[in-house]
Amino acid sequence: MAGRVAEAIFRDDISSGAKDDIENATKLARRMVTEWGMSEKIGAVSYSQEEEHVFLGNEISRPKKHGEEIARQIDEEVHNFLQEAYQNAKTRIEEHSEPVRAIAEALLKLETLDETQVKALVNGRSVDELVRENETQRNKNE
Repeated sequence: MAGRVAEAIFRDDISSGAKDDIENATKLARRMVTEWGMSEKIGAVSYSQEEEHVFLGNEISRPKKHGEEIARQIDEEVHNFLQEAYQNAKTRIEEHSEPVRAIAEALLKLETLDETQVKALVNGRSVDELVRENETQRNKNE
């Protein structure tokens, strides 16, 4: 959710780039609810459905292991988990907006960052300083 939140906060725009993140977060939340018993409301019951195979473009019908009311509750819990994750990401990014901005700016200028560089930015080193150090190091290696 952090990528989507960052777009909303820093760019005041949402792109389609967060599509995969949302899909993965949704799958994870659904597994938390239906497989791992991590929802207090649903409880420690497995409602997962086996992966189905597609044959000639038609999905094989699968028997439901639960009724419509449970399906609605599962969807509600998945939604709640995703909303909580979004709010958590938003709070964290707002609390740490300056390091996030610095990391984003450094990535635009340098393309990649190692752990030491990220830590330096989080601890207040300027992006320009990091870029100069990177250029100096690259010149030494040539």
